[in-house]
Amino acid sequence: MAIVGGFSGLLLIRAATTIKSAEAESGGIAGNASSVTGTAAAGASGQAHVKFGNAYKRFGNTVASSQLAAATTLRQAEEALQIWDDQYHVTVYVTTFPSTIRPPSFVLPVAADLEHVKQLGLALIDEWSKYPVDFVAQTGLQSISLGKENYIDGTYRASVYDNPDKLMVYDVGYGADDYMRGVIHHEYWHYIEANDGTLGQPLTEWTDLNVPGFQYGNGGPSCYEPDNDCLSGDHPIPGFVSGYGASSVAEDRAEYFAYLMVAERYHKVLAWIQTDQTLANKYAAFKQLMSDHSAQMGGSYLDDINGHVVAVAQAAEARVVRQPVD
Repeated sequence: MAIVGGFSGLLLIRAATTIKSAEAESGGIAGNASSVTGTAAAGASGQAHVKFGNAYKRFGNTVASSQLAAATTLRQAEEALQIWDDQYHVTVYVTTFPSTIRPPSFVLPVAADLEHVKQLGLALIDEWSKYPVDFVAQTGLQSISLGKENYIDGTYRASVYDNPDKLMVYDVGYGADDYMRGVIHHEYWHYIEANDGTLGQPLTEWTDLNVPGFQYGNGGPSCYEPDNDCLSGDHPIPGFVSGYGASSVAEDRAEYFAYLMVAERYHKVLAWIQTDQTLANKYAAFKQLMSDHSAQMGGSYLDDINGHVVAVAQAAEARVVRQPVD
């Protein structure tokens, strides 16, 4: 169990239980997403968007998105983000960091970072607003902070969570492309499992879904080490949406959550489960897990937030092999 630099007293998750915990995801800084602001950002509803690739997302608070797109100072950006996060009773920090929370492993943005703050902020509104209010409330999250230069154990990290302080941190230096959108959800799932006590547990009901004989790797942190043997890329082996997910049960579940929540990834999952029975069974298991967290995340929730044809998802789910109930 290793001490995480910067966040004094926080620990990388490697043990079955933790008291103070932080987990982080690394990746290339500065994605190729671009913020769409002003008149060009408005759709028929007047809601601001973030453009990445050829896709648009339309979620969140129209007023907050519009004000964030028009912000000319970090303070205005912070105020716009707070309009959005008031619905979750969560405080957003951009220009300040509360003295009641241990010293952070990052630095606060400066005026020159405004466009990066807006870019990530718009994506954050977009992705986070997919969550039902009751889903966030039960996790007890209190704060979200946008920072930069988040450097832990020799590696830049796109995000960390601080479970004791009920805090999520996202690094504005990573852009707002598909990678960072996935990180938004991935890291929050780590927080959720740390909060409910399942992070680091064996979770045999999940691992039993794997191909017989499969063994996870040495955990997410090991994948940051030089000459590691971690798998990489999308769906490299049966039963896993990503190579990183094969490093541990915790990363497997966090990656699956991220792939279900980001539209482009969700569409890939629906295609993969047509021929990957293990992944199909995990799909059904995670849908039930999400529904257990919030009834609003059941039914057609994933199709609704990802804009996919329901019939395709139903056809995929029909392939799931369910064990008889004793």
